[in-house]
Amino acid sequence: MIHTAVHSLSAESHHAIWQLGQTLLTGYAYNNFDVDLKSTNHTVKHSTDTLKHLTSGLLFPLVHGVVQDDLCCSQTLWERSPLNPQVDQLNLGPQRGWENLLSIHHDLPDEAGLM
Repeated sequence: MIHTAVHSLSAESHHAIWQLGQTLLTGYAYNNFDVDLKSTNHTVKHSTDTLKHLTSGLLFPLVHGVVQDDLCCSQTLWERSPLNPQVDQLNLGPQRGWENLLSIHHDLPDEAGLM
């Protein structure tokens, strides 16, 4: 009975995740982490190799009225991304850092002269 319930919930989750991914309005997040699964009973057969390297993933819907047209810049960003192995890095022009974002919206000093 429990096995059937778990199997049914897994199938429903799989289908819901698949449907969410098909909308193309989904964010993906991955996390690599290590878990040390220590056992109180050490044996020769199972040595002290208890460290496991795992990856978790999160799939979440983009909400608050996001539509596919809002994401039309994604292709352009990928074509210019230094992470894209197909990009000719020499033709991208100068690389800019986060400091360049500070000049977009000038922050005027308040009454105390702070920004």
